Amino acid sequence: MKFFNSPVWAMLAAASVLAACSRGAGSSSSGLGYEGFNPAQPGAHRLGRGPSRFTGLMPLVRHPDHHKSWISPALRSNTSGRTLWASDSGLGDLYIFSLPSLTLMATMTGYDLPQGMCSDNSGDVWLTNTDTQQIFEYSHGASLINTLSDPSGFPVGCAWDHKTGNLAVTNIDDDGSAPGGILVYLGATGTPTEYKAPGVYYYYSDGYNNNSDLFFDGCPDYSECEDDTAVLGELPSNFQTPFTLTLTGTVYLPGSVQWYSAGRYLIVGDQDCSGVYNPETSCLDQVTVSGTTAKVTSSTSLLNSSGAAACDVDQAVQSGSKVYAGDFEYAVSGDFGCTSSSAPSAWYSWGYPGGTTPLRSSVPFTSSTVPNGITLSHTHA
Repeated sequence: MKFFNSPVWAMLAAASVLAACSRGAGSSSSGLGYEGFNPAQPGAHRLGRGPSRFTGLMPLVRHPDHHKSWISPALRSNTSGRTLWASDSGLGDLYIFSLPSLTLMATMTGYDLPQGMCSDNSGDVWLTNTDTQQIFEYSHGASLINTLSDPSGFPVGCAWDHKTGNLAVTNIDDDGSAPGGILVYLGATGTPTEYKAPGVYYYYSDGYNNNSDLFFDGCPDYSECEDDTAVLGELPSNFQTPFTLTLTGTVYLPGSVQWYSAGRYLIVGDQDCSGVYNPETSCLDQVTVSGTTAKVTSSTSLLNSSGAAACDVDQAVQSGSKVYAGDFEYAVSGDFGCTSSSAPSAWYSWGYPGGTTPLRSSVPFTSSTVPNGITLSHTHA
């Protein structure tokens, strides 16, 4: 999706209406952040820099978050089971949904461009808070338990290696003026090691396979895929130099990256699967990898609640026979637009690999909402 100097930027910048003080019944906090704590406060805010830190289409101007956090008591007592976590980079919120109903159980506020998410073996959830250059770790019950610092750039993607316990974070760029990279936190702690692949400028999403090989996508130069298609790359499990894959087929604008064990291929999101910005559509590509080559073998279409093509799906997470993601819908403006401007932004579950018609959807969200990252938290009693 294009970012600079577009009519959509002006349209989104004017959308300053915040969400209501709560979106459901539950306990509320007295200030920004969960239970009065704003996790974005320790980091330096960098509002006013260019929009290169975004993995999807984001508002040019973000507004302070004045509404309250709230959390359902049922979530506090839910020590086992599965929940769906989702970030809203437009309002700076983090949502938690029950499954399979996609009923909202919590809204946690006070973030500064929250984006990619991943979960670990214990059901803890990791969130990249891009503009403060931090990564937050939450327990399954939504308590903040750890904070990591990004020493070199702006984190957007997140992947957990279930085999080694390592955490891999993608920097979309470094300090806003240099190519990004991949940060690997050994044991999900301490100071990370950064890796850079030749031919990649902006790094978007990443995901591990069963052998601890890390795959990632991004854009080759400063154009942010405006004039070029996406690139895929790999960081081998032995931490040798990462490399780009020779891709047969096209991913136009990178989205999520996840290893699909049942099919032994990568699920790679494409936020412009036709290469056309108006109307814009998102899909999930199936990509097989062999050595240094990769091939797009098929694609899964995604529809929204109106029956139109999902417009802008940034990160998706597959589990069993389903895939979950948020769809950002916005009105047609100039060269940009969705197939159905009447559809609300929302989070969905679809069948996988069949996709297409949504199985479930959340309640509609405000027009200022921008769905971004998503992950499943699964823990056992």
